[in-house]
Amino acid sequence: MKLGVVAGVLRGQRWAYPLAIGVLGAFIAYQVYRLSYAFSLGLLLLTLFDAVIIGLTWREYTQPAGEDG
Repeated sequence: MKLGVVAGVLRGQRWAYPLAIGVLGAFIAYQVYRLSYAFSLGLLLLTLFDAVIIGLTWREYTQPAGEDG
């Protein structure tokens, strides 16, 4: 599922951005759940990385069409 969402985002399909945010949000929720049982530095770093990706995806989604960086 994640690869399909990434393919949509790379093709610039607007519907894929909110879906990507939702999928990553679900992954983060599960990762936080796992962290609550057993701490893992690697999982914590992956969770933080996913949060940054959500932020970047949101920024790209809310940027007006045709405006580069």
